[in-house]
Amino acid sequence: MSRKWSVEIDGKRHIIEARYSRIVSSGAGELLVDGQLVDTWYSSPFGLPKERGPFEVGGKKVFLRRRDEIAHNMDLLVNGKLIKPGV
Repeated sequence: MSRKWSVEIDGKRHIIEARYSRIVSSGAGELLVDGQLVDTWYSSPFGLPKERGPFEVGGKKVFLRRRDEIAHNMDLLVNGKLIKPGV
């Protein structure tokens, strides 16, 4: 599964992508910023991590946060603001 966000920070567009397993009990995944790998996480019996970060993108703090355990989706927050997925 993959989720992508397009974020403009100080006039520069960044593409942030979270790739992770579709298997709920796995939760393994990776985070890419502008095509560069910035973080990986491994399988866990608890599924996706509750939160990953902070990461710095364009000088701003960025977090990935698990939306809920049933939907198995991640949200992106930039300086605490929820960013809608889409490129």
